[in-house]
Amino acid sequence: MKPLSFILMTGIAAITLSACTSSLQTKDGANKLIDAHRLYDNKQYKSALAGYHETLQSSQDNYIRAEAYQGLARSYRQQKQYDLYLQNLSLASEIIPERYEEELARALWQYGSNTQKAEARQIFLNQARFSGEAQRYLSEIADKDHSPEKSREHFEQALSLLKKDYMLRNDPDGKRALNIAQMLYFTQDTLKDCKQSEHWYRKAIDKGLTRAAYELATLWQECAPQKRSAEDIFSLMLQAAERGHVNAMRHVAKAYQDGNGVQQNIQEALSWYKKLGPRANTRAIENIADNLLFEQNDLEQALPFYKMAANKGSKKATLIAQSFGLKAGVPLSDETIFSELKSLSREHSKNHKDIITKITKHVASLGHPDALFILAQAEQDDDAAIALYKEAAENGSAEAHLYLARLYSADIDNPENLTLAHKHYLAAAELGHVSGQYQAGLMYGRGFGVPKDIEKAQYWLRQAQSNGYDLATDTLKALNQPDE
Repeated sequence: MKPLSFILMTGIAAITLSACTSSLQTKDGANKLIDAHRLYDNKQYKSALAGYHETLQSSQDNYIRAEAYQGLARSYRQQKQYDLYLQNLSLASEIIPERYEEELARALWQYGSNTQKAEARQIFLNQARFSGEAQRYLSEIADKDHSPEKSREHFEQALSLLKKDYMLRNDPDGKRALNIAQMLYFTQDTLKDCKQSEHWYRKAIDKGLTRAAYELATLWQECAPQKRSAEDIFSLMLQAAERGHVNAMRHVAKAYQDGNGVQQNIQEALSWYKKLGPRANTRAIENIADNLLFEQNDLEQALPFYKMAANKGSKKATLIAQSFGLKAGVPLSDETIFSELKSLSREHSKNHKDIITKITKHVASLGHPDALFILAQAEQDDDAAIALYKEAAENGSAEAHLYLARLYSADIDNPENLTLAHKHYLAAAELGHVSGQYQAGLMYGRGFGVPKDIEKAQYWLRQAQSNGYDLATDTLKALNQPDE
């Protein structure tokens, strides 16, 4: 039998080892949780999901597990998987109800079934005595239930609780003042109080809250009693923008671009769009790229913006970026390519012929010879246009063959031109163009520009007929009638 001292020492060692293991697990879980949060903040939601699952597998710490469940919930919400969002938020709330129950109630009210909405209402009722946020939601619920008096009652109770909390805690960071301002502003019209909201926004701004400056500027734009000039709005937006508020930065960039509330300054607009980078909205990036390319003739500066816009889904920017050799955007359909090319050609071929030619040649190189036909249509010089039509035809453009055929057939006094007309109609027909099929058949049938050949005439007219060219039916009938 082993001595008692040995047994005691073995037991203490086991307890110590267990405590160390638990501590290591907690540390590992915490590190995995931090990594998952970082992925979430970078909008890598699928990777964040995997990170939160790893956190749950590596830690038994209640706080870490609850926060991992909340992380899973929010990642699923970003992917619009609302059932999984609610399910994981519910698990977080079961572990630490005082921390997550109110968030769960808000989620159930917004995304849940009627039964879950009733559950949310009960949670808000349970918390109403001490939670201004719960009272605010009860006000919203009452409004949806068409109970305006009850809605106002809950709204006033919410406001009272929030103000009491503001007084008790002294609001060192301005967040409680912001909460009150938002409640007064972002509510149903019958309860909205823009004047009071501005009062509380100013308190939050005094504490340095950037979001408060942006939202007050928005209030000045939208709330009739508190409307201010474009200059005042710009000044406040600039204050928020300089502190990094993304929407305020967008407003300032656009204001400089349009001269709204500030003297127009394209260079300043460019500066702000560059600060925004990928966070600028697609249309704004596209606009600044267009300004650089078509107004300032600065291709080198414009291309990074086109690439940025292309990667955010702009079809026009994708076409331009790819035309200048950049790997950007996604492959475009033929219909989209031609639509964007026609629009660019119509708008810029007169003053930016070299750029449009470059884009058109790129499209043609992808196997779209009709692109050269579009370029020829926009050409102002007749000789240059004819050269482009011929190049397009040589590269397989049915439309270019038709144009040349019509051009040659207009000069009926020259037999050589009729021969050339037939040549181009036939080429268009062989490329599948129904008008070319009809005209080639007609010319074979009448012996225009080519020896008369009834068999070939019938062949091409039947091709046109099968492709829905109604006039071909009557022409076939006339062709088959014996000469009188």
